[in-house]
Amino acid sequence: MSWDGNVANSMAVRILIDSGYKPLYDIDKGITNEGVDMAGYLRGCIVCGAPLKEYPDARELTCELCGKTFSANMECENGHYVCDDCHRSGAVESVYDLVKDCTSTDPVEILNILMDQPETHANGPEHHQLVGCAMATAYANAGGNIDLEKTIAEIIKRGGQLPGGTCGLWGTCGAASSCGIFLSVVLSQTPLHGTHYSDVNRQVSRALNAIAEIGGPRCCKRNGYLSLMQSVAYTNAVTGSHMTLPEHITCHYSQNNKQCLHENCPFFPGSVRLAPAADVTQIGTPEVMFAE
Repeated sequence: MSWDGNVANSMAVRILIDSGYKPLYDIDKGITNEGVDMAGYLRGCIVCGAPLKEYPDARELTCELCGKTFSANMECENGHYVCDDCHRSGAVESVYDLVKDCTSTDPVEILNILMDQPETHANGPEHHQLVGCAMATAYANAGGNIDLEKTIAEIIKRGGQLPGGTCGLWGTCGAASSCGIFLSVVLSQTPLHGTHYSDVNRQVSRALNAIAEIGGPRCCKRNGYLSLMQSVAYTNAVTGSHMTLPEHITCHYSQNNKQCLHENCPFFPGSVRLAPAADVTQIGTPEVMFAE
């Protein structure tokens, strides 16, 4: 039996394989031993591929990978729970290496590069960091006067404090927050500093409003794209930057999301639904944030 790269290359599953765990997917046969399809490892339980189940009230669950116990709301139908740190570890550990030679000013293109990693799952808390890192890379490539490596490190640090599921549990999607983290870092905004306090919060609120307008259930890809559309326009207006967006955004991850909205998602292939227009009203005074 051989193992598909999308399973074997996952940081979490590599740990299990090294410990003697046998994945369910047989690439030679194109089926799984227990009927869980290949996409299950990307969209369901990253340990066994089974569907996830939710609890309305948090309970103590022990991570299958690191053995630590956390208060959490979700595990798979086979009783596997993977903590946020283990879930996101493989996807965020090499972000700078992936983007340091990139020249694109389009954060959607950059986010797709990061999400195409086999370690990035269909949904998960890694998106709370990747979205902001895509913004930072595009911003730097558009002339933003930042140290990209340090900026990415700070976004990953702050985004790592956001647990999975905040979109439904807190009413604050981590993709939107990631864009706020990005803007906070590049503008050196702090809780006690008022210059861009409104701009950082407005950036997140614009993204959240677009996410709410499309509705759920959750999709980290969709929410990431919606957040970028709002945040590129807002950041450009606030800083005078010239980041770009594609004329059309088409998602190629839908087959990995059991809760995909399909035609009701503006990014589903062939969908005629439009994403909410970017809102750049009530911005602060643009500042020159770029090197000559």
